[in-house]
Amino acid sequence: MVIRDWSSDVCSSDLGIKDSNGLNYIIHVGIDTVKLGGKGFDVFVRAGDKVKYGDTLMKLDLEYLKKNAPSIVSPVLCTDMNNRMTIKLLKEGAVQAGEELFEIEISE
Repeated sequence: MVIRDWSSDVCSSDLGIKDSNGLNYIIHVGIDTVKLGGKGFDVFVRAGDKVKYGDTLMKLDLEYLKKNAPSIVSPVLCTDMNNRMTIKLLKEGAVQAGEELFEIEISE
């Protein structure tokens, strides 16, 4: 997977990732966290970095984020879906590090 430079704004609260199948994802940590100006986030990757399962992408100060952001709900989006693809949700609610959220099934 490769870290994408998907936004024109530098933002510590979100990451763009491109997987080995060419699908792009956006992970946005919290709601309105961009207004925090990067405080509460320590990002370890940059656009163009190659990453693999288990690599640390960022660390969060969850206590700070809980006190200063409207929500720590963190959307994960696949931005390249087409009519041959469906998302199978694997987990709802709170998710722990390493748990799978969803998988994308591609029909022939």
